Amino acid sequence: MSLSIASLADEAARAKFARALPANAHPATDTSFADALQSGLGLSPTLLGADGAAAVVFPRRRLGLPVASLPPLATRLTVHVDPERPDGLLDIIEHLEQEYAQTSLLLGPEDRVLPPILDVRGWERQTRHTYLTDLAQLPADLAEAWSAGPRRLWRSHQNDFEIRIDERPAAEAIRHIAALQLSSYEESGGGLGLRLEEVLAVCGHLSRSGAGFPAVAYNRNGEPGAGIFVLLNTHTAVYWLAGSVRGPAMTVLLGHLLGHLRERGVVIFDWGGANVPSIPSGRPGAAFSRPPIQIWNP
Repeated sequence: MSLSIASLADEAARAKFARALPANAHPATDTSFADALQSGLGLSPTLLGADGAAAVVFPRRRLGLPVASLPPLATRLTVHVDPERPDGLLDIIEHLEQEYAQTSLLLGPEDRVLPPILDVRGWERQTRHTYLTDLAQLPADLAEAWSAGPRRLWRSHQNDFEIRIDERPAAEAIRHIAALQLSSYEESGGGLGLRLEEVLAVCGHLSRSGAGFPAVAYNRNGEPGAGIFVLLNTHTAVYWLAGSVRGPAMTVLLGHLLGHLRERGVVIFDWGGANVPSIPSGRPGAAFSRPPIQIWNP
């Protein structure tokens, strides 16, 4: 088995991991996201590397047993693999199967090599869904791609809010977003299972590293009406942490945000899942898809 195991502090391992990243890698699978979880939540991510394959895992102990389960706030957890030379992939899969009493991977539509291999090896699968928007397919007037209700809200209220995207310093905007997010979960009876300070620490690290930014809509009284913390790389942006008060603020914020991301050259907007309370109803129609995301366990 030609497998290397290293910490995030190992620069050689990070460089090897970076070389294994495909162009369409999801931003939650990069070392910058792992850095933020390590800094904000005290987790201890591990880099696994093999020929043509690499992964970040989050080992810990549960009931005295080693596990590599999904960390908080993760929207993906995968093994990056070069389809031209996937030999090292089996080394990583075998390591996960042998070293941990429980292992979880969260794969998206960009993961095409792993599912059939995991299926043959007897891993169990739970299927959920996410929503994706191809920003290049949106019309010049973004609202033309929306359904009638959100389009009316956008056109009637787009001048009622001050939109601040990627504001620096970001601390105040992040605090507004975290408070709105936690409020959304409280209304739905769910929760992140994290303290406000932990959410602020993770988002702050992502903002400082350039792996994420806040976007907030303020009403005419200067109060935050909607906020989104966007996780991103050069290919994909994620509607990651978000919340809003009732009203048009989120629709207006999204109209500005999607245009901003398109101007930055981002290709895909991932709405972060189909099963969270703050996913807005006004999703672009023609450029909208609902692919599966899958949780796999051996």
